[in-house]
Amino acid sequence: MKKLSHNLVMLLAILALAAAGPRGVGGNKNRGNHGHRQSRSVDGEYRAIVAGYYCGTGSATVDSQTVSLTINVHAQDGSAGALVAKDLQIDGPYFSGVGAIDSTTVMIHGRLDAARASRLVGNFTSSDGHSGHIVGTLPASADKGDDTWDDD
Repeated sequence: MKKLSHNLVMLLAILALAAAGPRGVGGNKNRGNHGHRQSRSVDGEYRAIVAGYYCGTGSATVDSQTVSLTINVHAQDGSAGALVAKDLQIDGPYFSGVGAIDSTTVMIHGRLDAARASRLVGNFTSSDGHSGHIVGTLPASADKGDDTWDDD
């Protein structure tokens, strides 16, 4: 049941990101001081999912200053590769930087937060015009979540 619940949460997060669309010119570019991450937003090894033109699963490592991604992906055209981004800089709750899917450059922008549990959400656009969404959560063993959390 926990796995079904986790998969449902991940699917809803991906659908919410898809509805929001890729970040445009006005999106966060992480310039300046954006304050601090929420204290409930925990560093660690996140399970990550990519959706969009590219789809796949992998991991995201979050520490106090950077986010790094390694996610095996396949494209709608059937090609396979890996989304790799090292040391994306964190500014408050936001992160951004450059990664690659094989030899194709991707610009990544995202956010770290913790509603009920720690999560990572982001968008990317490749140099060849394709976009996608990234969603990640920590395993329950690393972040049990806060059942008393209330969004009011």
